[in-house]
Amino acid sequence: MKKDDGLTLIEVLASVVVLAVAVLIITMVLQQTSSSSRANAVTDKSVQLTRAVLEEIKNNMQTNTINVLGQNLSIIPLHDHPPQTLSFFYPQTSDPQYRLDVQSLDLETPTVTLQGEVHDLTKSFRRIHVTCTNLVTNRSYELEALVDYT
Repeated sequence: MKKDDGLTLIEVLASVVVLAVAVLIITMVLQQTSSSSRANAVTDKSVQLTRAVLEEIKNNMQTNTINVLGQNLSIIPLHDHPPQTLSFFYPQTSDPQYRLDVQSLDLETPTVTLQGEVHDLTKSFRRIHVTCTNLVTNRSYELEALVDYT
């Protein structure tokens, strides 16, 4: 009677193939997770920059200058009629990573009627639209808010 004291070459090769496929699948999942995490970090930075710019404008719309991300900027173009786009880069170096565009847009509903009296909202509010574009990935994040500028 013959004894089976080990594995045949076919069994060893089959085990190696199964193990290699498992390692390959795990590596692909980890790579995808890492890539997704980097993309989220870029988006998070865009969101932070956009919110910082909008908050600074909301808090200082009555003035002619704001300090955004260490840069003193004139917001007179946002008060002009027709309003112009205010653009700047972050960081303010020879190799910036983000471009921020700020626009003052017309209100979708310029007047409201309250108790039979018509009120012109354009005298009190501006619709501010901020776009942050990552210059490496060319992905953008946009945020918009009504800002009191009386």
